[in-house]
Amino acid sequence: MTGINRLGDASHISVGVNDIEASLEFYSLFGFRKILEGQNPYPWIYITDESILVALRQEDRSYLCLTYYALDMDERVQAIRTEGIRFRDYGNGSASRKEWWFTTLDGFEVQLIQGVAESTYQPEGKNVFNFPEEDFIFPDRYPNPSCGIYGELFHRVKDLKISIQYWEKLGFETKQYHRGPHPYAVMTDGMNIMGLHNNTDLYLPGLTYFAPDMGDRIQKIRNSGFDRMRDVNGTGGGADNVAARTPDGHVIYLFSF
Repeated sequence: MTGINRLGDASHISVGVNDIEASLEFYSLFGFRKILEGQNPYPWIYITDESILVALRQEDRSYLCLTYYALDMDERVQAIRTEGIRFRDYGNGSASRKEWWFTTLDGFEVQLIQGVAESTYQPEGKNVFNFPEEDFIFPDRYPNPSCGIYGELFHRVKDLKISIQYWEKLGFETKQYHRGPHPYAVMTDGMNIMGLHNNTDLYLPGLTYFAPDMGDRIQKIRNSGFDRMRDVNGTGGGADNVAARTPDGHVIYLFSF
């Protein structure tokens, strides 16, 4: 592993939303279930599809970020600073809950919190990298009943080589690298999976799922009355590839393979 150690001992994906109940309804349609909720320091709900943990936060802005927790976050932050990472003051930190934010070269936000996660629940974390190879031919065994299997958190970058070097400083390692015509790298720190893409068609960050029967899954979602989807071409999969928009403008990508 290059650079510093991992960013934290626990992690989840955080989503800033305007209407937390509307967002919960959306994610429930896409295979997530509520496991915990609270009101401090803002209304929040933890949801999972047994692959990833997502925190919906009702705040005054819309965002998608990675959140990490560690009791020794002070020390980790100092180590990150030596790598040239610049922090900014933002959020609901307090004397009892210190937090730091920084933005990557390509505009992706990361939040670091000193302390333990609000929930000790940890999903099984099955994804395209650790799913049993023999189970890929059985779509009914995929963790998410609506979307299939989790692949990555998609993020568009300008310079793939420079972005890889940046995420290596944060403790991520490259699992996949593809030169073109659609250059991308898939990186992980053991807790989160980032997909860094040089792509002119897809530009919004979002959760990415795969399934061999994705066409059928998409049709079931459409049959429920959901229509905020657009077809995505040129992804390297089959014909059934869509981008579904969340109530707050984020995306879930559904790709066939």
